[in-house]
Amino acid sequence: LTDYEVRKFDFTLNWEDKNNIAQNWKLQYKLGPSFDWQDLNFQPNVASPDEGSVNFTALYDDLTYYFRLRAQYDDNNLSDWVELPVDISSKPVVINEIAWMGTQASHDDEWIELTNKTNQEISLADWVLKISNGNSVRDVNLMGSIAPNGFYLLERTSDDTILGVVADQIFTGAISNNEGAWIELDDANNILIDNAYMVSAGENDSKKTSERVSVWTAGINKNNWKTYGGQGGVAQDAGGNAVLGTPRAKNSVADRFLALNASPDKSSIFLKSRGTVLVENGIQIPAGIKMLIEPGSVLKFGYQGSLTVSGELIAKGTAEEKIVFTSISDDMYGADVNGDDPIITSWMGMNFTEASKGGLDNVVVKNIGSVWIFSAVSIHKADVRISNSIFENNSENVLVFDYADAEILGSEFRNNIGHAVSVAHASANISGSIFENNTGSGLWFGGSSGDVSVSNSSFTGNKAPVETNRLTDFNMADNTISSNTHNGILVYGGVAEDKNSITISSDMPFVFVNSGSADEGKTLNLAPGTVFKFEQRFFNIYGTLNAVGTPEQPVVFTSWHDDAYGGDANNDGGATVPGASSWYGIHFVDGENSILDNVVVKYAGLGGSGVYVEPEVSNFILRNSVVFDSVIGVTIASDGATIEDVIFSSNNEIGLNVVANDVIVRDVTFQSNGRAFRSSSAYMDAIVLSNPIFNDNTCNYTIDGNAYETWPKDLIIPLL
Repeated sequence: LTDYEVRKFDFTLNWEDKNNIAQNWKLQYKLGPSFDWQDLNFQPNVASPDEGSVNFTALYDDLTYYFRLRAQYDDNNLSDWVELPVDISSKPVVINEIAWMGTQASHDDEWIELTNKTNQEISLADWVLKISNGNSVRDVNLMGSIAPNGFYLLERTSDDTILGVVADQIFTGAISNNEGAWIELDDANNILIDNAYMVSAGENDSKKTSERVSVWTAGINKNNWKTYGGQGGVAQDAGGNAVLGTPRAKNSVADRFLALNASPDKSSIFLKSRGTVLVENGIQIPAGIKMLIEPGSVLKFGYQGSLTVSGELIAKGTAEEKIVFTSISDDMYGADVNGDDPIITSWMGMNFTEASKGGLDNVVVKNIGSVWIFSAVSIHKADVRISNSIFENNSENVLVFDYADAEILGSEFRNNIGHAVSVAHASANISGSIFENNTGSGLWFGGSSGDVSVSNSSFTGNKAPVETNRLTDFNMADNTISSNTHNGILVYGGVAEDKNSITISSDMPFVFVNSGSADEGKTLNLAPGTVFKFEQRFFNIYGTLNAVGTPEQPVVFTSWHDDAYGGDANNDGGATVPGASSWYGIHFVDGENSILDNVVVKYAGLGGSGVYVEPEVSNFILRNSVVFDSVIGVTIASDGATIEDVIFSSNNEIGLNVVANDVIVRDVTFQSNGRAFRSSSAYMDAIVLSNPIFNDNTCNYTIDGNAYETWPKDLIIPLL
């Protein structure tokens, strides 16, 4: 290393092969034991390939960076890796323990301990310890140095305060007046290194010291100080009594947790070895700041605890060591930071603001809930990816994406109140995930933009797998649904307003809570196997509907009580049975070029027809389809429509009702209808009827209100 100093973030790595046989080099670095090695690119020295150097800028403070290097001699021979750890810490020394109450021998026998949190020796020459107890302020000028990971002991008045433990420095004057004291540590350039407020811990009566919990977070945080928790170590005071503290030794409360009460002002990293992270109140990752969390870390939040991300949060755990975000009362993970307080609390969640970034991989998010928040994790115009993670026992809508695409892979949502995932004005792409026992739906989709893709996922015990206020491009494949209140996609509106054409392909049925529609100028394409279910609702077409199935996978329009298609959508085990007039039907109001090919229409015609085509519709086609168990199967009032290879079966009143000119009816079958075919002599000259088949209808033909078993002879009908 050159230009290296533990408090500097920029330095240079240099290397050399003294045997002069290296042809190339491989250089990598990583941020901690659980992080992956990353290649560190550099420009090879063409003139001297046996040596090289690279400038490095450390992004994170308070971290040991690991570098490794190996030489390549030829295509087949590489050297072993050579590793080099490098410590970076802008504040390498902190106030670690304070005996502001003295010892059992004398309340005047006060002492202070500093500790070095790095692997480097740190010079304390010209550093100053400032003590303010309300009565006076005085400076203690430090000398010498502090060993790597070592301690620096200051005793009051003499070196007899702690027997057998040599002081590094003697100071005079009381630390505290037992009502409070400020202690500040400044370096030789008067830069603040650390500070602490006393008396937030320690006991005057017992003479137990005040110990710092974590050297990795602010000393000013009162939660970072606890009273000595031991029974007395080997150290003795001037009277031979056991010192109730840990002079020149690891604190009894060390690394129990890491109390965090302030937003970071530089990029930071959390390592699991530094203890459970405690966040009592709201903190923020500012714009331009990155927070990186090591696998296996646990972050616990108080009742008012929250995390707002305006910069970047990277929480990438592993399957074996997930990163956990939970409440202060959850003792299943990490340390007991609330002292076994039996009160179960929740916290206020995570908020990703506009332009922020995040990655949550192999994380657990639990116990979020507050009357003040709408969502557990809010993502607004931010780029956040979710994978291999668990969200459970949250009492608000869990993941809310607002103007932000939802990318979710291999994750679990269980036992939450509200919707598991909510997406507005963006796209949702979910795969390989589990949605179980959520009071809301697995996915709520709103707004008029974006697409929905859900695959290889399961939905059990939710309100519904999916809810949406608009039909958009849906691609649903290889999913399983069971025991939801509604086993289908609940739809509250029509086709997305900002799309001229959408395509739906789904392995779960759509259940229309309100009447659906395709507006003027909009085209709705339904892929084979799509099932639309209704209860006393219309499906109105003002634009174009292309419902094209196959004999094996027809497109189906039916009642939501119909379990034969799309399964038990109302989850009643067959307790309700559909019948004719369960829903209103498909109403083609306007538009052109709609086609129903290989479709099934069932149980429709409440107050009308299962399919009704108004005069304003042009170029309508119905073919290769089945219309049955409705009141009136199909009414054609549009000139030029085509009906071919259609079966009209078991329709109560009429199978096919034609009240338009130039309608082609070809190769149709009428089975067990009330009246099979109905029309008027006014249209007979322009109707082309070819190869009809009649079987067991109450009446085959009704013309001008008169019933006929065969075509009446006095009417001129172009039978072809």
